[in-house]
Amino acid sequence: MEADSATLFNRVTNLAYSYILSLDAPSGSSDGDEGFSLLSQLGDSDTIQRDIEFEQLQKTLTWVIEQLPTQERTTLKLYYFQQLPFNEIGKRLGLSESWVSRIHKRALEQLRMKLGKKKSVDDFLTM
Repeated sequence: MEADSATLFNRVTNLAYSYILSLDAPSGSSDGDEGFSLLSQLGDSDTIQRDIEFEQLQKTLTWVIEQLPTQERTTLKLYYFQQLPFNEIGKRLGLSESWVSRIHKRALEQLRMKLGKKKSVDDFLTM
């Protein structure tokens, strides 16, 4: 979220240095496009909101995964982030493929339980 905020701040600051105008007033661009407005440079508010919510979800999910027991956390990271199949994960952990499958299932169940009951990041901090 800080990166998005910094990007938005930089865009607004750069535009503000040009000259002060209404954000939605047509101002033309360097290409002579009369339909250009400062507001169009900031992006759609729905898009910005979705980006912020997605970043918050990523942070929440990362935090919840880090709270899982070591085997579950390692299994999820190897499976989803390194795209390793269960048999390869089993070799790394010294377990059979079927055990890795069970651990994976248990990890997903724990994530669903923790994420399903919580409404915000603050809720996770009080677990």
